[in-house]
Amino acid sequence: MKYFARTNRLALSIVVLGIILASLTAWTWWRQIYTNPENVFDRMLSGSLTVPTVTKGTSESSDDGQSAQQTSQLSVGPLPSVVTHATATQGPTSIAYESIAFPDREYFRYTNITTQAEGEEPSTPEQYQDALGIWGFTSAATMGTEAQMFDQTVLGIVPIGNLTPADRAELLRQIHAENVYTVNYESVERKHVDGRNVYVYHVQIDPKAYVSMLKTFARMIGSDQLADVDTAAYEGAPQLQGDMSIDARAGYLGDVFYADRSRVEPFTSYGLQNTVEEPADSIPLLQLQSMLQ
Repeated sequence: MKYFARTNRLALSIVVLGIILASLTAWTWWRQIYTNPENVFDRMLSGSLTVPTVTKGTSESSDDGQSAQQTSQLSVGPLPSVVTHATATQGPTSIAYESIAFPDREYFRYTNITTQAEGEEPSTPEQYQDALGIWGFTSAATMGTEAQMFDQTVLGIVPIGNLTPADRAELLRQIHAENVYTVNYESVERKHVDGRNVYVYHVQIDPKAYVSMLKTFARMIGSDQLADVDTAAYEGAPQLQGDMSIDARAGYLGDVFYADRSRVEPFTSYGLQNTVEEPADSIPLLQLQSMLQ
């Protein structure tokens, strides 16, 4: 009986030791590999190319008193679209608008236009009231070479979409081969934000390689927005600089801070589905804009 008792205790000790070793191995893998700053950055790039939906914010300000806040909900399928709500302010004038953009057409309407005279409450000038709430429509045929809201959203500082595995692998190879992003992983700042571990990277972007990468991505998603752009024109251009925050566990891009901090782009609501309804009634966008003149 004593022999069996010793054997059972030995077996139990081996099991406990195995659990401890497995836990230590998992912790080492988590600490040294999965949450390694370079691996987290690479997972962010790859994950941004498998995103069905995301919300992108933009906040800008300037020394002359101009400011703009914008929120865009991007959905890449089954009906690719970008729904945007924005407010722009210049001095005493504030304009709020929303748009619904598809790859080949866009709708736009003003939701509020106010000015404020000194000592008075903000109000909507009478000549603008008839333009509020009316959808203006424009199509790819009439947009010319102007940047479309859909393309502006997906062709950001980091491309966002839901590529096929083959296209994703090809684009990631190009990103690494052409050194689109240069990161000093030794200087990554670690933060604890809302209970989550966040890494902040200082990133340098090569303009020529970046435009080349965007051209490839645009082709993959069926956009001809950059088809005529000559990457050679960006040879020797100064590098772009900014900071990116990334969730260390999920690998999601959080905030993009441009070099002078005058522009910030937060990314949230990954995978959150939203329903987009195309406006039933609209007028040509040029006609809508003429109502403000």
